Amino acid sequence: MAIYTYSLAYSLTAVLRSGLKGLGAALGIVFGLPFLAIAVRWRWHINLPIPTMPIGNLSVVVSDLTWIFIALLFVFGAQIIIERGEV
Repeated sequence: MAIYTYSLAYSLTAVLRSGLKGLGAALGIVFGLPFLAIAVRWRWHINLPIPTMPIGNLSVVVSDLTWIFIALLFVFGAQIIIERGEV
């Protein structure tokens, strides 16, 4: 969960070009995502995966590797945005 939160905060800070706005948006997403998942599960009976839960029927190791890959995609995306902004 820590790598997911850190990479989300890093990428949002790069995209929004403000440390405070990026951190605030990341905290909003991290704390709001479980409530969104509960609301979707209650209303439409769909289980949304969140970083602390395994994804579907995948093993814990594969699920954790998937979340790490998603976290790294945030960092790589932010790096591409930074490089395009400097040109």
